[in-house]
Amino acid sequence: RDLGTTVREEPPPRTMTSTSGKTTPLCVAAAVGAGVAVTAAALRYLKKKREAVEAASVTPLDLRLGLTKPLAETAATKPVRWAFLGAGRVAHDFANAMKAIPEGAELYCVAVRSAKDLERCKAFAAAHGFQKAYGSYAEALADPLVDVAYLSAMHSSRVEHVNAILDAGKHALVEK
Repeated sequence: RDLGTTVREEPPPRTMTSTSGKTTPLCVAAAVGAGVAVTAAALRYLKKKREAVEAASVTPLDLRLGLTKPLAETAATKPVRWAFLGAGRVAHDFANAMKAIPEGAELYCVAVRSAKDLERCKAFAAAHGFQKAYGSYAEALADPLVDVAYLSAMHSSRVEHVNAILDAGKHALVEK
């Protein structure tokens, strides 16, 4: 026996054989299985949400549920009222761009995350000609005159805010 060399056995291949005889690496099989599980969970969530929405008196304009519908009146008969969720630099740039639209869009209200920033929100509203300023996103989304919400908030809370917009039955434009 030669003690200078080490004999190393190779581990068995990590594969899975299907009923059809096809061999697949386990990592691929696990990824596919996980994808199927995630997809099934998402479909269960959407089915539950759709049932809740159908039972409610207000139908949100939620693209995820296939319930998005056109605005009741077209832009030709009334302007689309915009709510800005966030009053930072990016929102400032977008508000300036919106002012260039000759008709069909109205800068209606602006909201900040908390009431402590309400003064900054009011200054933003005055600078860009918004009719209202709110101290929370929820207040703006509860306003029945809002048609579209423009979200320019931090990305760390984006999913939560987009869900709130869609749950409120508003169209959404999300920045970044």
